Amino acid sequence: MRGSEADWSRVADEARSRREARGWSQLEVAARGSIGLDTVQAIEAARRVSYRGRTLDGLERGLDWRPGSIEAILRGGKPTGTEQDLNVDEAAPDDELTRLLRVKYRQLVGLLGPELGAETFERWYMELGRRMRELETEETSTDNSAK
Repeated sequence: MRGSEADWSRVADEARSRREARGWSQLEVAARGSIGLDTVQAIEAARRVSYRGRTLDGLERGLDWRPGSIEAILRGGKPTGTEQDLNVDEAAPDDELTRLLRVKYRQLVGLLGPELGAETFERWYMELGRRMRELETEETSTDNSAK
């Protein structure tokens, strides 16, 4: 797929931004997408103006973008994330546990891939919250009965 230098600079910016927002290294993106580290580095540096379709498919997988996202960027649009792009930052309160869960969620997605899905994570998150409240209640009642 071909584009102008300005087009590939936009792809580079979007790819780097996505990777950094997910907390992934270039090596992790390469591994997730089954492409070379040097390819990820070249794309993020906008070193070329043409790549093979399968290379771009791999980058989209590696960045957890929907197919066609790079083509959309080249036409002046924005990439599209997958359904697992549940906006955890807006869906949950900002506390220490939530921050830890966000990090763990992103690590799980990196390890397990798109099959994990936002719905599964949301169920896990809700169950964990329920159990944490139960434990807090048990601790409080144990402390009160000990007095």
